[in-house]
Amino acid sequence: MTLSLLLSFSAPALALEGLAKESVSRSLPVGMPALEIAGDKGHVTVVYDPNATESRVTATPVRWGQSGCKLDFSGDNTVARARVMPNQDANSFERCETDWSVVLAGDTMVDVQLKTGKVEVRDTLGRVDVELRRGQLLLSNTQGRVDASLGRGKVKGSHHGDGALAVGVGRIKLEGLEHAVSARSEVGGVKLIFAETPSGTVLAHTGIGRVRTALPYGATADLRDFDGRLARFRTEVPHRNAAQVRLKGGARLGSTRVQTVVEHEDPDAGVAVVDAP
Repeated sequence: MTLSLLLSFSAPALALEGLAKESVSRSLPVGMPALEIAGDKGHVTVVYDPNATESRVTATPVRWGQSGCKLDFSGDNTVARARVMPNQDANSFERCETDWSVVLAGDTMVDVQLKTGKVEVRDTLGRVDVELRRGQLLLSNTQGRVDASLGRGKVKGSHHGDGALAVGVGRIKLEGLEHAVSARSEVGGVKLIFAETPSGTVLAHTGIGRVRTALPYGATADLRDFDGRLARFRTEVPHRNAAQVRLKGGARLGSTRVQTVVEHEDPDAGVAVVDAP
């Protein structure tokens, strides 16, 4: 069952308690610049739909404690907010696990804050910020900027915009890149595969692990700041001081490698295949 809430986000905060697996769906006012989603634990899906006539956020309780949880909508003319929190008398060990679905009709900025869970972002045009203590961030054909901070987990997928991504313990693996990004993993590894040679500075860093950066065939790079203190360093890409892209970072302990992305025709599949060993 879905309860459709027609009141605008600019109305006074609305709290709904004790929803037993009922979904709550609410539309965003036309032209809303930003949406903030906050919760304890859950799964958040954010997708841009070119056929949508309005942006909509839907929350579905998955596992709410016996003391209950509270769903709160609020906002003003600049930002809409949706969050789930325990009731005041709830046991501190209880969790308010919630599934979120966000369908965007435009380039509204989305800010997601969770303690644990999974965040999936697909085809978005605007900026997306994600803060996750533990879990994973999956990107698919994202066009706008993506900034993410994960305490423990992984970031992976296809991303075409810029951004800054940081993981305490875990891996970052992105492909389809077209713009400069910053990717840091203190323990784990970083792999960045570029579909186009970016302009500017690309940061790929890990404290312990492997760093792999793959650039299109024929690209050159400024490698003066791309190395590792106690790491092996290999490159297939020529160094040029005045190159279009400057690589910074590397692995402090592990290995650092700059590779070439080679496109070829697969006679069995009949499509172009990108190799980055």
